[in-house]
Amino acid sequence: EVHNKGVTVDGKDNIPHPLLRVVWREGAGETAGHYWAVVKDNALICKGKKGKENIGKPACKSENAYKQYDLGKAKAGATDFNIIVGNSTLIVNVDGKQKVSHNIEYWSHLLS
Repeated sequence: EVHNKGVTVDGKDNIPHPLLRVVWREGAGETAGHYWAVVKDNALICKGKKGKENIGKPACKSENAYKQYDLGKAKAGATDFNIIVGNSTLIVNVDGKQKVSHNIEYWSHLLS
């Protein structure tokens, strides 16, 4: 996971949702057993007291708040994930191949 510290070094006013979460999903069909990159696609707080005013807004609905990238089928051996955050871009490389290049300009005011 990639998290943020909010707008201050002490972590106050952070967004309680990770920018990136890499997950494995058992699933079914063509994407069974694949890794996925789940990327927060905005800088809104969508839960708890701090997010009360945003809960229920279209931008906080899962299909709008997150973008999901298929990173490919998990293999029996080790998988090398290289995650780069910088220059308003999130890059995810899997076994040396770029799978994600996501513009994160909306996240640039946050410390990570």
